[in-house]
Amino acid sequence: MASGPLAPAGDLLVRPTARTVGVGQPFAFDVVSAADPHGPLADFSLTFPGFAPSAPVAPSPGGGLRLAGSLPRPGFHALAVSARVGGRVATGRTAETIMQAVVWILRLVVVTILIWFALKNAQQVEVFGLPGQSWQAPLVFVLLVAFVAGVLIGLTAWIPTVVRQRREIARLKRSLEQQAQVATLVTPPEREAPGSEIHGI
Repeated sequence: MASGPLAPAGDLLVRPTARTVGVGQPFAFDVVSAADPHGPLADFSLTFPGFAPSAPVAPSPGGGLRLAGSLPRPGFHALAVSARVGGRVATGRTAETIMQAVVWILRLVVVTILIWFALKNAQQVEVFGLPGQSWQAPLVFVLLVAFVAGVLIGLTAWIPTVVRQRREIARLKRSLEQQAQVATLVTPPEREAPGSEIHGI
């Protein structure tokens, strides 16, 4: 699932460190100046509803500032930043309104296509089952039932694979933890450098 700041616009740029972020998972993003990405930022302020910081604002290795935290829900989030760069105030924001409009337009197009498809396939068809049994139903209803049945069959066939993968991931995590514990136990003590011993007279 994709989450976090997207489509920044303005004098300040927002650069997420990961393309996709799960709900509640920690993530980080950098805020840099568009004119001078490696330049310092002063008097920084952030408006990011829902963002829960997990660490103080710190300098980013590539320049600018790095913020770390988590988000409670997926989707596009309103984000606005401001800072002083070279004696002037610079700002940045996300294009949330545009993205939301595009999403709603796509939803409207999909719903319109589905309604048109249902109206064009409303004629009654006869469905045969067991010997001597048949039913009359709209064609669009028959297609919908077949689609849902196919989805359920696909999910049923996919669940065992997911369960096996989760078990394998858990097993590998336990193995890594055990290896880390063993490595900690068998780490040899540091040896003193030659000539560092002090002998009494």
